[in-house]
Amino acid sequence: YEISVRDWSSDVCSSDLGPDPGLVNVASTLAADHRVQAGLAPGDLASRVADLLAAHQVVGWMQGGMEFGPRALGHRSILAHPGSTAVRDRINQIKRRAPYRPLAPAVLTEHKSAFFTGPIDPYMNRTTSVRPAKAARIAGVVHVDGTARVQAVGPGRSLFRALLEAFAERTGLPLLLNTSLNLKGRPILRTAEQALAAFDELGLSVQIGRASCRERV
Repeated sequence: YEISVRDWSSDVCSSDLGPDPGLVNVASTLAADHRVQAGLAPGDLASRVADLLAAHQVVGWMQGGMEFGPRALGHRSILAHPGSTAVRDRINQIKRRAPYRPLAPAVLTEHKSAFFTGPIDPYMNRTTSVRPAKAARIAGVVHVDGTARVQAVGPGRSLFRALLEAFAERTGLPLLLNTSLNLKGRPILRTAEQALAAFDELGLSVQIGRASCRERV
């Protein structure tokens, strides 16, 4: 018998098979401590969010069709800087998670071997070892046993990939902390209306939807 391991990291099959989040009137729901930029072009949106993530802000990210499957893969995600354990701890508080539970990274496919040793896929279904020389730089996504459950982001995932590229330009890190956009004990948020309602309850710094950026000031 011959056993081979397929490298799923270059698979371009998309998981965003669910419904689009829809639109919400951001002006009619604007709180006094919120600031909104609307009508942003995709490149401008990626650039603005990369700046916020590089500054260690915690971002709610809702773009395109909802993921089909058990993981948030860049369509209904909470995103953050992967190098900060303080940010990781804040997200665990936001989601009311036990502190020992790991948070996962999403990495640009072409940089995966620089940070991780084993095969990974686009669906965050495999656990692999983090290279010891890189672990301190991405401490927010390294589990206590030196592993991570990694999502590989290839060329077919336009805006999420553009965000990763923009973040890499600012920080030298081609990956982000990526966890599901939901409240404890509830499903991943499906619509823009649900995400807006959860903005304050989650305590996020920033909420991104389609071409808009809502920041807490």
